[in-house]
Amino acid sequence: MLHHSLYKYTKKLEGFNKFVNPNEGIRIYFAYVVSEIRKTLAQNIRHYRKLHNLSQETLGFKCGMSNVYISRIESGDFAVSIDTLDRIAKALEVKPSLLLEPESYKSE
Repeated sequence: MLHHSLYKYTKKLEGFNKFVNPNEGIRIYFAYVVSEIRKTLAQNIRHYRKLHNLSQETLGFKCGMSNVYISRIESGDFAVSIDTLDRIAKALEVKPSLLLEPESYKSE
């Protein structure tokens, strides 16, 4: 009986096929999506920072943030607000949307 009850809550989300309740399924899905967005953002910030020959400390200074915070963003540890994204983009002289596009620098 328990197995039957769990089965009706099975979710297929981006490669996940597990017995989960709806809330856990949504949480797993969003965790997966967020990690991909953070990874993309981290790669793009690192690329454009290096393109401008900026250290993490210098970029942080230009944005009014610490170099530790920039490092944690580049490692994908922190999610950033829209305001933070805008400040970083201005310091890197790119559009904020460009920092969210997967491998945007490869099309240059």
